[in-house]
Amino acid sequence: MLKIFVVEDEPFIRKGIIMYIQRGDPEFVVVGEEGDGKSAYSQILQTRPDVLLTDIRMPYMGGLELAEEAKKHLPDLKVIIISGYDDFTYASKAIHIGVVDYLLKPILEDALLAAIRKAKDEIAKERKDVKREREMDEASAGFFGDAGVSLALKQVDIKSWAKDSVELFLKKGLEDEAGKFVDRYLECVGSDNMKSLIFRQYMVIDMQLQAVRFLDSLGAGEYTGDVICAEQELAGYVKTLESSRDYMVSMLAGCLAVRDELSENPYTAMVEKAKEYVGTHYGVEISLGLAAEYVGVSASHFSRIFSREAGITFIEYLTQVRVERAKELLRCTNKKIAEIAQEIGYRDTRYFYTLFKKNVGCTPREYRKKENQDV
Repeated sequence: MLKIFVVEDEPFIRKGIIMYIQRGDPEFVVVGEEGDGKSAYSQILQTRPDVLLTDIRMPYMGGLELAEEAKKHLPDLKVIIISGYDDFTYASKAIHIGVVDYLLKPILEDALLAAIRKAKDEIAKERKDVKREREMDEASAGFFGDAGVSLALKQVDIKSWAKDSVELFLKKGLEDEAGKFVDRYLECVGSDNMKSLIFRQYMVIDMQLQAVRFLDSLGAGEYTGDVICAEQELAGYVKTLESSRDYMVSMLAGCLAVRDELSENPYTAMVEKAKEYVGTHYGVEISLGLAAEYVGVSASHFSRIFSREAGITFIEYLTQVRVERAKELLRCTNKKIAEIAQEIGYRDTRYFYTLFKKNVGCTPREYRKKENQDV
């Protein structure tokens, strides 16, 4: 069961969202709904939802403030933002909060359910990681309890030290230094400790988790299978100290090779791929999250990179493409304005009118009349 709380100040939209959720998947359960952030806050703390689906602009307390406050008490809470075009001026704040997806009004059912499923997948992955780390802790505790080794985890905070040192090396190290780093790493851990099979498994799995997170942070999750061994192969790699050491070197070197390959031209291809996606899908519902998923990175990472590389936000670019296509249709066809709005991805004609006037300086009807006079 995935518990969802919906906060939207327009009752008609809120009821529509809840209807989509209820018929979308029997595992999706709406545990509460409210029309403003202030009223929703206390209920969220009581119901402890997995997902918060909230509008940005609402009376008393906005969606971003609500999400930020709620995550102080529920740090694992996944947030999906509902927004109009103007609300994306708050996108940078939303990135810091760590939203799963941004959905533009009017909300389409498929886009909404895709965002919720994405949140569900993130939750499942995080819970799996927590379970694996717990198993690692239990394994190491068993090792230290039975083997009588003088070095205890409380004396040397191995997990914290390993996390910090591996993370720093992956960011700043060189591929040909991987061997020296691992040798130093094992020296600091202690050769006596590494004689234990269980302890070797602990250290190797911990390094694997760091490597996976590093590749994900680069938007290079597809390379994980090339760098990290399959779970059923792990036993072979940790049989001896030497084989464990060689696997660690190979793993880190592989991560650094991916990092260096991407750094040569890291983001141009990703941005171009996103633009191609817009060019072929502008007529249907597109969200920042769906575009990010298409190019294989997180929504927050994609938002930052696209804005930096393209000079405008993704939503601004999408709007530009749609408006230019609308201008072309207004000039070259006799289609009704409502039909043009539908064709370029806007189901709400009034919203299209407002957006067009904001970007062009006149209404679609005025634009068509002017263009026809100039011909």
